Parts: sequence; C-alpha cells; structure tokens
Amino acid sequence: IFGHSHGCLAAYGLAKRLGSRVLKLYVAARRPPTLPLLDEVWGVGRGSEIRDLSDEALLGGLLGAWRNKVLESLSGQALTPAVRQILATVREQYSSPCAPGGSAELESALKPEAQIAAPILAIACSQELAKGETAEKMEGWKSLTASFELRTVNAQHMDCLAGANSETVNLVL
Repeated sequence: IFGHSHGCLAAYGLAKRLGSRVLKLYVAARRPPTLPLLDEVWGVGRGSEIRDLSDEALLGGLLGAWRNKVLESLSGQALTPAVRQILATVREQYSSPCAPGGSAELESALKPEAQIAAPILAIACSQELAKGETAEKMEGWKSLTASFELRTVNAQHMDCLAGANSETVNLVL
C-alpha cells in the first residue's frame, strides 16, 4: 500500500484493517499519525477548527509547511476563484473526522492497536521546510511497526512523485 502526504493516513488505516494481508506500507512525505500536524502548521488542535480559519491563514499555513510553486506565486495577491477552490479542498481534507491530525484527536486515530503487521518504508524529502514532513518527524513511523526503514530522496514535498524524480519510484517498485 502506498500513500503520499495526507494520503498516508488512509494508507495506514487500510494497512491496520487488512492486517497480515499487507506486504509493505510505503509512506511518502508525511509524519506518522502519532505526531500532531494541525497544531504545528495552523495552531489548532482539532480538524474542526480548520473550518474557522480564514483563507489567508489557511494559505499561510500551507506555504509555511509545504512548498508549492503555484500557490507561492500567488501569495500576497487577491485570492482568485481557482485558489479559493484549492483552499476549500484543503479545508475539507484537513477538517475531516476521517483523518484526525490535531493533538486533541490523536488518541482516537490510534485505537484500538496502533502498530501494523506490515513493514513500513518511509520516504522523506530532503527539501522539506521545518514545519513540513521532515525526516526527523517521519522517523516516528518506526513505533508503528516491527520492521522500519527510512529513505530520503532529493525532492520537495510536492514533487517527490513528479515524473522526473525516479528516486521515489525506484524505492517503491
């Protein structure tokens, strides 16, 4: 099972559910669900609090944690309808009770048993920002399995799967 960024939560949940039928879990560019993300990126402890953030605050958190060339070029300008739609999608993803990411929600995310049967290969990006998904944070996946490996690719958060970045593809295939 493979997950990138926010998709790692769903991949982890699926691996927990499938148990020994999973051969390996690959997680790219996402801290483990044992570490709060929302607190660090947006200063909130629950996903439901994301809904109350202004579009500007939501965008500021995004750009402070994960580089994004398109959104960075628009920072400081009036938000276009396209950017507002992107922010609406981000707001839905991070406020969903299906993917808890704040410190007030972590316990519910890890019940009943946090550890999975499958080995985990975590893929960190060397160009992550300090508030992003650094290799140090990704090391936390180790507590969720008996067999863990961390690899780092020379990429930014959003381009570690880009066609030109064969490092990530080679680790998975």
